[in-house]
Amino acid sequence: MTEAHDNAANMDLDLLITNVQRKQATPEEQARYEDLFERDASFRERVAEVKRWLDPLENATAAPLPRDTLLKNLLDEIDQLPQDGSGSGETEIS
Repeated sequence: MTEAHDNAANMDLDLLITNVQRKQATPEEQARYEDLFERDASFRERVAEVKRWLDPLENATAAPLPRDTLLKNLLDEIDQLPQDGSGSGETEIS
């Protein structure tokens, strides 16, 4: 097997594991996962590895969105900058 083939196979397994862990697997994926998990020690190791990086993502909270007025405020501040280049370029944005 080539390295590209191995990488593609690993990506397929990662997707399978991710789908099962996130409860988005099809019945066929779930059955394949259970079969591999039962008979393949390297697959169980891969599951543990994927869970190590997936679990923190599942438990993370999304960052708050910026205020709806942020773009308008920025554009207003830019419009107020001196046009002759004499300004320092620094401005306080609210």
